Amino acid sequence: MTAREADGQTPSVRSSAACFLQQSDPYHAFPLMSATGGYVFGTKPDGTLDPLDVGLNNNGAIRSLEIFDKLLEVGTALDAS
Repeated sequence: MTAREADGQTPSVRSSAACFLQQSDPYHAFPLMSATGGYVFGTKPDGTLDPLDVGLNNNGAIRSLEIFDKLLEVGTALDAS
């Protein structure tokens, strides 16, 4: 039994998608973004966070969105939000 079924919700779509991604949820999007080199804040030489170094618009973060779009486009992933 799935969590939705346990809550009394019946999934309206049965799919062979490999995964469901919560598109608008940064918490769940972070692993894909960080895997391609994106990050929220960089670090200073002493290891503390650097709020002036934001990596949400670097090449890695942009690449993660391109991959995410492709996963949605080909049906490998479905938007669960």
